Amino acid sequence: MMTYEDLHRLCTQRRSVRGATAMGLGSCWVSLLHGKVTDLLHVPHDHNIIGGIMLGHLKKGEEPTDGHKGRKPLEKVCTWYE
Repeated sequence: MMTYEDLHRLCTQRRSVRGATAMGLGSCWVSLLHGKVTDLLHVPHDHNIIGGIMLGHLKKGEEPTDGHKGRKPLEKVCTWYE
């Protein structure tokens, strides 16, 4: 069962990715649940890291994407009522 705190964390991660994109940075969410990252970061054993956001600049010559390539216009997938 998802808690309010879980939902808040997910929203915060999503906003961070969108903010990075707005600043011209590339970003990617990655799972960190398994692996050596907890030892590398000295995370206490009673804590779990579920995921992380990787940020970086584009390589020279790469073109940024708007993140909406191939998506249908909002008007085609939503119905608005007033």
